[in-house]
Amino acid sequence: MDIKLINCKNPKWITLKVLDVDENGESKVDADGNLILKNLVDENGNTKKAITVDCQWSHLGDESQEFLNFLASPNDPMEHGRKLYQDLVDGKYGEIADDES
Repeated sequence: MDIKLINCKNPKWITLKVLDVDENGESKVDADGNLILKNLVDENGNTKKAITVDCQWSHLGDESQEFLNFLASPNDPMEHGRKLYQDLVDGKYGEIADDES
């Protein structure tokens, strides 16, 4: 299936998170019992980020469809996801808002 981007808006950087675990591999919780998340980092200790963006895709309808949130990543398993990520980074769809986390 050939998937094409129709339109996108509101790109924003997000920091990827993972569960924080103890030395036994058990999920850590705070004093209220909420799971604790930590930033996902690469092998060099750099925080991993992705871009969340509202999109309209050809395989879901035409330009009258609602915008759906999409997570764009350089590691997306699909070509259209990797291409959108690179186009966003290259500024094709405007400035990417900063992460608020």
